[in-house]
Amino acid sequence: MAYAASGAIKLMSPVWRDGSAITGIFRTRTYGGEGLYRLLNLHPAIPRIVAWSVVLGELTFPLVLVAPKPVARGILGMGVLFHLSIGRFMGLNRFFWAFTATCPAVAYVSRSLRS
Repeated sequence: MAYAASGAIKLMSPVWRDGSAITGIFRTRTYGGEGLYRLLNLHPAIPRIVAWSVVLGELTFPLVLVAPKPVARGILGMGVLFHLSIGRFMGLNRFFWAFTATCPAVAYVSRSLRS
């Protein structure tokens, strides 16, 4: 549910809807890099696509609990890729390990709810 709440908050934010939040994040020394920032600044469609992908991914993630098994696996897979990207591009490697460690528990609850 935390993902859905985060997605809902982002959906209400104009900087997430127009993609400037992504460019702003990658402009920082802590979470970004000069080369990546320049790329995003040159191609404004990329941060907009990334921002909307994050918002929609977070809003729909709770469906993993009730979706048919192949869809649930796809949603979990997208979550793994999302956190792998955060680890790679933002340097937050613990996000990847913390998220993937919960995947078996999410899959178990999902199976239980579908039964």
